[in-house]
Formats: sequence, C-alpha cells, structure tokens
Amino acid sequence: MSAAIGRPVGAPLPGRPAAGAGVPGAGERGSADLHGPDLLARAHPVVEGAADLSDIRFGADGLVVAVVQEIETRDVLMVAYMDGEALRRTLESGRTWYWSRSRSEYWCKGETSGNRQWVRRVAYDCDGDAVLVEVEQEGRGACHTGQRTCFYRAFGEET
Repeated sequence: MSAAIGRPVGAPLPGRPAAGAGVPGAGERGSADLHGPDLLARAHPVVEGAADLSDIRFGADGLVVAVVQEIETRDVLMVAYMDGEALRRTLESGRTWYWSRSRSEYWCKGETSGNRQWVRRVAYDCDGDAVLVEVEQEGRGACHTGQRTCFYRAFGEET
C-alpha cells in the first residue's frame, strides 16, 4: 500500500522564496529562471509549506530512491535520488528536484535540457524507503541520452 503526499494546490507559498531562488544548484548545472510565465502555468505545488517527511526512511547516505513515472502512459521514465531538501522542493514547487550524487548538488530536471518534469502526484511505498513521482514529461524525454525513458534497453533485445 502506498500513501500520497499532499494535494494539488495552485497558490504561491506565502512567505517563502520561489523554488530555486537564492539556492545553490537552482537549475541543472546553472540557475535558469524557474518561474517564467509559461512555467508558472504548469507548475503546481503538491503541498503547501514544509511537508512532514517523518514517514520517509532515508538511507545512511541521507537519500531515498525516486522512481519517476509518466502519469498518462504509466511508463517509468527514470530513477534518481532525493534527500529531504530535494523532496521538499519537489513537493512545494511542482517541479522535480534531485540530489546529484556525482556532482554533489541539487538539480531541477530540465533546466539545461528543456526536458522538464511537471509533478502531478507523489506517493511513497509501504516501507517509506522509495517515492513514486508521477509527472507530465515535457520535451524529448527524461534520459540524458535523448531517449524518452532511461529504460530503453532490455535483456535479450538488440539496442
């Protein structure tokens, strides 16, 4: 059984800076504007204010696995990692935020590539050690290789 976190809301968060404002690593390897007119129309917080993340069991490294799924097609697009701050940013901004283990920084998916993810629902599993992020995927796809999904290779098939 999984539990959903929050509910969709459209109002800006009172008394809080915009997601990424004044935060190192605000964009994928940069600090692109996260709140232009087109982006605001599609980004909606899942929860207002700081979410209670006490049910999430972060690993010894402080991270939880995030499985990202396209809400319409149900395709699994990618797997990434979040710490508490990345999960809060995701819930509060309506955009996907991750912790880059290789770069040791936060990144908001699509700020360099344009392949943005618009969060529609976030759930966590029965053990609280994985989250499912359901998104509308914009652009070519989620994979850094240019594929729509990172799971484009299968055993027993030529790639």
